[in-house]
Amino acid sequence: MTVYDKLMKVMGDRNVEGYIDLIHENAEVIFHKSGDRFGKTEWASMVAGMMGNPKFVNDASRCIYENEDILVLHNFMSPYEHAAEHDLPVEILHALMRPGPDKAIKLGPKKSQTGPAVRYDAPTLAKHLDSIKDPEVQQLYRLLSGSIQKHHPKDEL
Repeated sequence: MTVYDKLMKVMGDRNVEGYIDLIHENAEVIFHKSGDRFGKTEWASMVAGMMGNPKFVNDASRCIYENEDILVLHNFMSPYEHAAEHDLPVEILHALMRPGPDKAIKLGPKKSQTGPAVRYDAPTLAKHLDSIKDPEVQQLYRLLSGSIQKHHPKDEL
């Protein structure tokens, strides 16, 4: 059984101790979008909080790559929608959300900005706009994206 399969099993069983035992002492969990990094102790605390809530569901995980030294996962979670759908207090997910503002404070807003506008990712920006039904919200999205790009010129990337 792969490490990924073992992690998913103990997660499904809500076996916090079993999950933490599978994490190597020198493991580093890295969020690909934000670049935030967590050691085993920090990650264990977050996992314990999530798995400790009986309404928490991990239903969008997949293994991208695994070998003897590395495991790359993709987990998708929209905390507020997920919390509402499963009658969860969103506070249990705050440990996952807190690093964003901390990173912005540490690096400053310009260096910590992420997302499709700063990457000049036109297809994703278009998808986002298509998903927004309210014309006023679309206009706000355009204005915010334009402002982000104004402060992050392509030649500085």
